[in-house]
Amino acid sequence: MSIASFWEYNNNLYEGVKWTRSLFDHLFTLPYSEINDFFLKKAVFAALKGDNPNADKMYYLIPDDDFRYQLPLVPAMIERVVGSVVTYGIHASSPENLEKLMKLQGKKSKQVSAYTTDEEGRMTSGVHGGGGVYSILKGNVYAGGSTDIMSIVDKQGRRLVDLGPKSELAYAYDYEDLVKSSEYKKMVTDLLKFRRELTNKLVALGRKSIDDEKKYVERAIDTSSPLVKGTIKRDFIKKYIDGSEKILMKHKDVFAKMYIGWARKQSKSWNSVADSYDELVMGNFEIVAVYLEDYIEEDFIMYFSGDPDDAFFTIDDYELPSLEEVIKRNNFKFPVKITTDSHQLLPKIIDKLK
Repeated sequence: MSIASFWEYNNNLYEGVKWTRSLFDHLFTLPYSEINDFFLKKAVFAALKGDNPNADKMYYLIPDDDFRYQLPLVPAMIERVVGSVVTYGIHASSPENLEKLMKLQGKKSKQVSAYTTDEEGRMTSGVHGGGGVYSILKGNVYAGGSTDIMSIVDKQGRRLVDLGPKSELAYAYDYEDLVKSSEYKKMVTDLLKFRRELTNKLVALGRKSIDDEKKYVERAIDTSSPLVKGTIKRDFIKKYIDGSEKILMKHKDVFAKMYIGWARKQSKSWNSVADSYDELVMGNFEIVAVYLEDYIEEDFIMYFSGDPDDAFFTIDDYELPSLEEVIKRNNFKFPVKITTDSHQLLPKIIDKLK
């Protein structure tokens, strides 16, 4: 497997797993595989040898010393804290996921990951939604960076970004000075203290949620238990979002530099990146144009032609309609064109649109 293929496989796996978790789980829990706390890992290891052979398959309330801080990208909150940035981006997908993308247009709460530069062509295969189809989007950016910010998605399609000092963004060259600054450290300290106080209020509920007291491990919680009611989850989510907003208001300049500055820069003048590609989380977008790699043209035509499955026909029976016929038949509100060398061409196209 090539490096590029491994990267694509790893990111598809990573985002696919993240899609299966609820917003409550992302904000307050971690699977055992992501736990770094020494004492919690020791407790789980002891349980594995004792009364709970499945302790490593349970979820745990985020330990006090964990430096991750997932922020749900609530559009109204982001706009109140740092304002709105409108710019262009590229979203790679399959023909099938283009149809899904079309249905998300104009919706602030349904966000997608886009990019503006792809030096090595690594984004041309897409991440979670296939590749070969490139949509030029114009929309609001709620977070972004000059590197892959590794935004994650809950099972309702809401995006989150990590504000912590061990996030993907924090390790990027462009953000080295920011992460070392006293202003950033104060913001993170405030956020982690707030999250710690909120999470620790769930410890007693977590203990009750485990059916068998003998199988309870410190900070374990079963969020599928009837005891962890939807009303409780919604209450804690609201407290988390409201509290996060108050802290970000206090540190709005740091937050803007971290997750909004790059989008503002790209909205004014296109720039390449020190890393191989960037990431923007966009919502309330419209599709301005669609470009197809030549190898995906036939798949695109087959998907959007509305003709019967080709398994029932031989090549002598059936002739594919032309791309122009498919475009006319679907009444697309944007141009659809064939492209080659997309990772070099498309950034130049969005640069000219500004």
